[in-house]
Amino acid sequence: VKEAKANNTRVTQEQVNEVFSGEMEKAKSHMKLIAEAESTKTRNVGHTMEIAGKAKNMGISDPNVFFIVVRDNSLCSECLRLHMMPDGVTPKVYKMSELSHSWHKRGEDRPSSCGLHPHCRCSESMLPPGWGFRNGYISFISLDHDEWAVQRGLD
Repeated sequence: VKEAKANNTRVTQEQVNEVFSGEMEKAKSHMKLIAEAESTKTRNVGHTMEIAGKAKNMGISDPNVFFIVVRDNSLCSECLRLHMMPDGVTPKVYKMSELSHSWHKRGEDRPSSCGLHPHCRCSESMLPPGWGFRNGYISFISLDHDEWAVQRGLD
């Protein structure tokens, strides 16, 4: 409209429709992004609450948690970096207290229970005492096994 006014010409209905359609598509895309981000956050906050309840019933004050990732070509580098060990196969274990409970910023070294990004498909899960990972799969190891301590070289 500014350009047409500067050139002393009229804006056609087609031009108005084209601009309006483009703006509506942008708005639709932003709304979808917001909905996906909030869905990811809600799902993972629900998992966090469930894990906290189960851990409390087991007498565990700071449970071991890990993120279940979808291992495909869409797995992003941020999820791979924070949710997997360097071998790219074994899930990385955290104490629940190590997780952030706010929005994650790319490049931070602390994963968030809210998800790492709007399209994040990773889900938080509890790793019970005695359980660990073999070839990337959860397995019972022994009654005194602590996967968190093993991954950090404390055991």
